[in-house]
Amino acid sequence: MIILLFACQPNWQDPQDWSGEFKFDSSNQSLVDSDNDGLSDQEELELGTNPLEEDSDEDGISDGDEVEQGLDPTNSDSDEDGISDGEEIEIGTDPTNSDSDNDGASDGEEIEQNTDPNDVDSDNDGIWDGAELEQGTDPNSQDNENNTPSEEDENNSPTPDPSSEPSTELPQSLMPLLEGRWYLGEASIYSETCNYNSWSPLLNIFDQLPESFNVANSTAEAFTLELLGETIECIRNGSYFECTPYSTSLPVPNFDASGTIDFVYSGNVMSETEMVLSLNLQVVSCDGADCSALNFLVPYPCFILMNAPATF
Repeated sequence: MIILLFACQPNWQDPQDWSGEFKFDSSNQSLVDSDNDGLSDQEELELGTNPLEEDSDEDGISDGDEVEQGLDPTNSDSDEDGISDGEEIEIGTDPTNSDSDNDGASDGEEIEQNTDPNDVDSDNDGIWDGAELEQGTDPNSQDNENNTPSEEDENNSPTPDPSSEPSTELPQSLMPLLEGRWYLGEASIYSETCNYNSWSPLLNIFDQLPESFNVANSTAEAFTLELLGETIECIRNGSYFECTPYSTSLPVPNFDASGTIDFVYSGNVMSETEMVLSLNLQVVSCDGADCSALNFLVPYPCFILMNAPATF
């Protein structure tokens, strides 16, 4: 018996000489996955990725996983925040959102400043990290007296021009908000204990952050928030603000149940035309015959913390 062995040469370029022009037999191009990244070679050509490299942009995530997660497999930093997609997955930030916690400071900036990119207020002093960085205070310290210039800094600082007038202009984050209609950007949940994913088809809590709202009676110390048929008084403490809590009862569709929910709106002013609006939504209790059946889905009492950028 004579056995003939043939060495088959695939019809593509040397992997060491990838130039973006990848050619192969069209009869099976939709099935071949040369680099085993979960994408066929044909799909990779259409996306502009390298069908001979499992991770074309070398960000630590395979091309197939990036496509599945809505990332850009040709860009190692899909949201352009200075942190690669792979690093973001490792530290728990959102590789599709340059500011994962929506506090006004990008994830990359927070890593540089050693703040927590998943916490809007790293030092828990009531002022969000983005506002602290803008004001020049320390987002890692509740004692902002430590941010005053040292004696050495003062000695080395240039002598002021006696003829110059001192500036009376407020920092952008301390200016009164413009009155009128404001528009919310994409809202996100950054902390919760309500197991929301399990019951989100029953009740959409994102409806509690409407597409737009009104600001009225605005000063540097307070303003009125008008949204969802409610008029809420908000008190400012520098750039941070907190509004008067209120409660409402929301019916659960298709169930004999209504949830009593407390709402606390707060946030941070970035400028007279920009803010981050936060909602602390607390599911307090449930009334109705189906409440016991729903309790395994909604472990009330519980809370959901959400926020979204807003612009005038």
